[in-house]
Amino acid sequence: MLSEIDINDMLNLYELDRDSLFKLYNPDKKQVEEQLFMFHYIDGMYSLCKDMAGEVYHFAAWTKVFKV
Repeated sequence: MLSEIDINDMLNLYELDRDSLFKLYNPDKKQVEEQLFMFHYIDGMYSLCKDMAGEVYHFAAWTKVFKV
């Protein structure tokens, strides 16, 4: 479960610097997921991100994330 400190550390995906590592926040479980992703850039409303295996993901720019 997240504490107040963890909630304050969360960012919107568009606030990250390029090539930053992050984890996704799961609002249903109220926890940060374990899988790591690398943020590359925002392209309109969506992003270009990759997981550690190199698979491409397009998360919404306003997705809540926890910077690693």
